Amino acid sequence: MATAALAHAGAAFFMALRCTVDRTGGQGDDCLSTMSLFMKQFAILLACVGAAACSHAAPDTLAQLRALGRDAACSNDQQCHTVALGAKACGGPEGYLAYSSARNDPAKVAELAARYRKQRTEANAREGVASDCSFVMDPGAVCVAGTCQLGGKSDR
Repeated sequence: MATAALAHAGAAFFMALRCTVDRTGGQGDDCLSTMSLFMKQFAILLACVGAAACSHAAPDTLAQLRALGRDAACSNDQQCHTVALGAKACGGPEGYLAYSSARNDPAKVAELAARYRKQRTEANAREGVASDCSFVMDPGAVCVAGTCQLGGKSDR
């Protein structure tokens, strides 16, 4: 959407620029309407760019969390933990991620999870998102074949 808005705003800009440089008789109303069109399209472009910038924050944080989850090597169950991910519109996490304390700093995981939860809560409020309101239980995490995986006890 931002690409289309950019193309339209660019075309309107050059038409408006031509009007201001090449003022010939009878073009006054055409130039005003062209300038008005440019301003509207420019406002749409700014809105698209702003929305795109905001929408990348949560995915980047989630990508960092998932990367920590992929680095989940373990030698025993005590190294495996879960962290709640995101926030449903009516409360509670969207899911859980298994991670290894042998490979990741639990404080860093908790900080990223808190940041992602805040971003999702704000996005839910901003976008008026609805939720199924089902409770997602912590599945716990266990060490299976040298990798932390969801499942097992939920005491973490």
